[in-house]
Amino acid sequence: MMTYKSDSKMPDMVVVARDVWGTMKRRRHFLSLEWARDRRILFVEPPVSLPRLISGRPDSLSRFGAILKPPVEVEKNIFSFTPLRPFPESVPYAPLANAAAFNRQVATAMRKAGFVRPVLWITPEYGASLLSSVSHSVSVYDITDDWSTAGITPSHRDRIVRDDALMLRRADIVFAVSESLRDSKRHLRQDVRLMPNGARIDLYEDPPPPPPPPLNSIKRPIVGYAGTVHPDRVDVPLIKKIARLASDEFSLVFVGPCLLPSKDVSALESIHNIHFIPAQSMETLPAFISNFDVCAIPHLLTPFTHSLDPIKVYEYLAAGRPIVSTPVKGIMGLSEFIDIAEDAEGFYSVIKKALTGEEKSNAAARRAEAQKHTWRRRAESIDAIIRSHLENHPGQKNWLNIAK
Repeated sequence: MMTYKSDSKMPDMVVVARDVWGTMKRRRHFLSLEWARDRRILFVEPPVSLPRLISGRPDSLSRFGAILKPPVEVEKNIFSFTPLRPFPESVPYAPLANAAAFNRQVATAMRKAGFVRPVLWITPEYGASLLSSVSHSVSVYDITDDWSTAGITPSHRDRIVRDDALMLRRADIVFAVSESLRDSKRHLRQDVRLMPNGARIDLYEDPPPPPPPPLNSIKRPIVGYAGTVHPDRVDVPLIKKIARLASDEFSLVFVGPCLLPSKDVSALESIHNIHFIPAQSMETLPAFISNFDVCAIPHLLTPFTHSLDPIKVYEYLAAGRPIVSTPVKGIMGLSEFIDIAEDAEGFYSVIKKALTGEEKSNAAARRAEAQKHTWRRRAESIDAIIRSHLENHPGQKNWLNIAK
């Protein structure tokens, strides 16, 4: 059996994630990096679908080499594991069989890595089956999005609603990333705790570094968006209108993976002042954001986007750049630092003012606000809540003896 030494007084953690450990970093990645300073993390990636693998789907083939292998150290104290989902979810009884397979695989990975009664940190609802299947010291449900309101199939929505309710009933601790998301769960559980996102402010320099090469060929000023260009998030018609109003006055640049339908990508790329740049690493992205003249959040206004707390807003603050956004609920608590625009004309007007120095707040105030929202602070707050729970539930405190 492989064992990995841990000297931490906090339990090791099994982080069940919606995404792989790769270039793009999200909430669970940033928190894992903070926790890994003093404990081990088993980062459980989404299962690879065997039917999709057999059919040759590129997203599955790219992960073929990692399937069911022992946990691999991807960062200091962080070990990733890739499960396999053997059956198509549409087949009768397949969801139950897939859940059982997932539970066995995670339990085996924990045993091989020497994880004993860790904290079980679950983001995707499908992790609910683990609560009664693997030994753990405390279970945490971290709600970051309301995918039941996104553009998914009815059967998928039914599974999400069912598993979400199960997690809300059974998890020891529940966090929600936004007030809107927290309030939407209150009918099922009253003690859902608000835990917003944050930023790695240490990666943002003042003054900013030189522009990365991909920005040098784009006409300035640059209005930038950092993050996944997702059809359930970005408002494509709004972006088109802003670009056409701007004409040659400024460029719109999107840095991150683009998941839009091909027809939308083609339509946007046909507009001369819209540019797409591939996803950047955690280390290289700040140089792009810091060299935007204005940062934008042109999100749709839907129940799904209102449930979000965009990480990008904290990164924009850390860079000290002017910010303009549609009135999504997740950013309204920071509205004293953000200009709000409800339509293309409003966006265009606010951007023009920001480019001439007429801003809602100054760069120093934005950077100072970002200092309150670091991932280190978020991780420490979460640790305090987990520790308090363990102290107040003696039956769950045996991890202290195990750690010693």
